[in-house]
Amino acid sequence: MTTGECCGGADDMKRLHAALLGNYNPDIRPCTNYTTPLNITATLHLSTVQDLDIKNQVMKLIGYISFTWIDEQLRWNESEYGYITDMFLSQKKIWRPDMAIYNSVDERVFLGNEETLVVITSRGEVRWEPVINMGLTCKVDISKYPFDQNTCKIDLMSWMNDNTSVNLMTLDDPIIESELIPNGQFWITDGGIETGFSITNNKYYFFITYKLLLKRRPNYLVLTLLIPVTLLAVLCVVSFLLSPEEPEKVSVAITVLLSFTVFLGVVDNDLPETSDNLCLLVAYVVLLLVLSFLCVVGNAVVVVVHKRDVKTHQSSITLHDDPLSSAVFNSALPTSASSKPVTMATTKQENNGSSTQHSNLNGNIQKENRSPNSAKKLRRANRLNKCCLIWNSVALTSIIIVFLILMMY
Repeated sequence: MTTGECCGGADDMKRLHAALLGNYNPDIRPCTNYTTPLNITATLHLSTVQDLDIKNQVMKLIGYISFTWIDEQLRWNESEYGYITDMFLSQKKIWRPDMAIYNSVDERVFLGNEETLVVITSRGEVRWEPVINMGLTCKVDISKYPFDQNTCKIDLMSWMNDNTSVNLMTLDDPIIESELIPNGQFWITDGGIETGFSITNNKYYFFITYKLLLKRRPNYLVLTLLIPVTLLAVLCVVSFLLSPEEPEKVSVAITVLLSFTVFLGVVDNDLPETSDNLCLLVAYVVLLLVLSFLCVVGNAVVVVVHKRDVKTHQSSITLHDDPLSSAVFNSALPTSASSKPVTMATTKQENNGSSTQHSNLNGNIQKENRSPNSAKKLRRANRLNKCCLIWNSVALTSIIIVFLILMMY
């Protein structure tokens, strides 16, 4: 841009400055006809979206808004002042609209400061570009976090000048993103404006609302939160693959349960305490937490049932293997009479035969007593473990499928 210093000398600039501001009153709206409003064009230039704090629902934005209007009192003939085409002035020396960002969370809502300059051309065109570096309220929708996208607004309005004083206008391209620095967490997928009137004390005030559609980059949260939580749920189900004889089944399930409580706390720290919509990720983690709790209960029941069955089985074996019980049992068995002469050899042979017969009979009775009931009891824990594995696998698969469907739609 060509400045006065490039085209005219210092004396020309002083004369021009004195001629323009000698009788100028910055409190008077610069227009020849006070019955018509002054047209002011506003264009938003984005530098970067620093952050979107979804917990506090605040968007941190850096950029500036370019305002242009015609000031009839600031025209001059270039040939009379060394062909100076434009000049810089402090904003407090000329009239400017009292523009404010209504949805700012900072104490300062008015645009511009003492250091802000304005550019004036010889045609009387004034360009004022105050910087925006503030936090803005942004109502976020966390239902599909971390795959969420939110529309944040910048509400621009004149504080005191109603529609009879100023007329806010926009260009065909009201949002300029050529200077935008990409953000690591979000990217701006779309932008738009909304214009209208706000009624206060029976007066109409023009407003311009700039809309920015921010879409989250979910890669980091997927790798550090979503995938670990899902793998923990799978590990909880896999604990039922361990044998009922392994007491580590319960330890694995309890460890997974505690891990879910940690992840639930991490998610809670990032999300707002109140929201109009339920966060699907929170519901997903809570359901997996409940499933993990059921895994702990299921594994504990399987281990307890197995220990009781083993104890019952061992008691049955001890009873049948007791020598005193066997002797009493054998003495009650009938003996067959023999007409043969009793000799030492015969007696020995009969004793051996009787002992063998009693031993075989005792063994058969023990086998009959052990096989049907004891084996069934030992298999009961395995069947229960298998049922828990199937039920939890179906439940986990259903939770994951429903979560993915809701996230996509």
